Amino acid sequence: MAKTIEIKNGKKTYKLGYNREVVRRLNREGFEPGQDSDHRIDDMFTLVTAAFEMYHPEVTEDEIFDMWGKVSEKEKLYNVLMEMFLEPVNVLGEPDENAEGNLSWKVTE
Repeated sequence: MAKTIEIKNGKKTYKLGYNREVVRRLNREGFEPGQDSDHRIDDMFTLVTAAFEMYHPEVTEDEIFDMWGKVSEKEKLYNVLMEMFLEPVNVLGEPDENAEGNLSWKVTE
């Protein structure tokens, strides 16, 4: 199951996460996390706003940035968001060797 983060702002709790569609959209828009350290701040805000999109698409950027300004341990949160963002991509890699229902394949001529 995909990881999520909860941020409590007053009485409201926001759930943050990513799915393949969000990851694919950001990729199509040219987002490549970690590729250029000059864009780290842009990457951070992109990851944060996209994390809200999945469960709270109605939240505005201004509301997100207001919450971001109040969040502690921003660097740690950024690193967790990066791991979460890459999780749907990593699912495309090798399957769990012990998982039931793995499909095999072979090259033929």
